[in-house]
Amino acid sequence: MAPDTARTAPSWFKSSYSEGNSGCVELSLTVPGRPAIRDSKLGTASPILLLTPRALQTFLEGTARGDFD
Repeated sequence: MAPDTARTAPSWFKSSYSEGNSGCVELSLTVPGRPAIRDSKLGTASPILLLTPRALQTFLEGTARGDFD
């Protein structure tokens, strides 16, 4: 599936911890084997980063450690 298809797919979601904050990262698992993330405040206009599963795992681990605070 092309990145443009992932951009408009209704499968974007964000953490329940976001509490409605518009500056969150959204995740999509639309493209098999290529998780995608985008900035929620830009919605469909946001650039999309297609990651490898390992890159997503590394990103999530860094987030849990507070690397991006």
